[in-house]
Amino acid sequence: IPISVTTTDDIDVTISPSGNEVAFTARSIERHLWQFPLDKISGNLIEKKGKKITGTGRLNYYPSSTTDGSMIIWTSHRSGMGQLYLKDLNSKKIQKVTTEWGRNIREVFACFGDNSQVYFSSTTGGSYQLWQVFFVGSVGLNITTTKNPTSDAGPIISHDGQSLIFYSNQCGNFDIWRVNIDGSEREIITDWPSNEIYPILKPNENTIAFVSDKNGNLDLWEMNLDNKNVYPLIDENFMEGWCSWSQDGKWLYYVSNKDGRFNIWKM
Repeated sequence: IPISVTTTDDIDVTISPSGNEVAFTARSIERHLWQFPLDKISGNLIEKKGKKITGTGRLNYYPSSTTDGSMIIWTSHRSGMGQLYLKDLNSKKIQKVTTEWGRNIREVFACFGDNSQVYFSSTTGGSYQLWQVFFVGSVGLNITTTKNPTSDAGPIISHDGQSLIFYSNQCGNFDIWRVNIDGSEREIITDWPSNEIYPILKPNENTIAFVSDKNGNLDLWEMNLDNKNVYPLIDENFMEGWCSWSQDGKWLYYVSNKDGRFNIWKM
């Protein structure tokens, strides 16, 4: 069922912790974040007219919210190649997340450990590596480092808060990986010859969904991390990606171009 049918490409979907709102990037000439109220029972938009979250910078994307839903973090190109900004949705105050202002540095895919700890991917070390800041405005601490340039991106925090699940091309193609938040015990999860990216963790279950080109085009797959059982969630001749679970695990929101351009769908 499509929940956004617009003249823009709608991507980067995320659901608030309360389950009452959805946020995503609307991409036309500029990219901005929008917020729409959701009906928790039906999973549909309550109204078609949403609130524009971002108003500065031509490119804004990859939204994520705090555990209590009071703040949202995203990447903005208002300075340099893209850096992290945080907005308090109550006070409307916006501030930069890290102290790094290098115009050739790019910070993407931020997620919260709690309302003060932020994990993200940054090119501060020359290639995309995972970093942590303990509070907004502090100096970042490196989590993953490699001898050869690789791309470690898309971190999500485990349910126990002790590890990060992310994707990396350390072995040539992109796979899903896991690492402790202190950088120890890095291990591969998928180890397939195809590319797997954008992992998300299902609420209250040790299960991830992710994007894979295993069957020749971008589809959504699901894996139980305890027994490694895996199966396709959506296997169609279109491009699917950028997915997010509702907080009760009942609905999966994802992006698809099955109607000719990218819009938000739910299953």
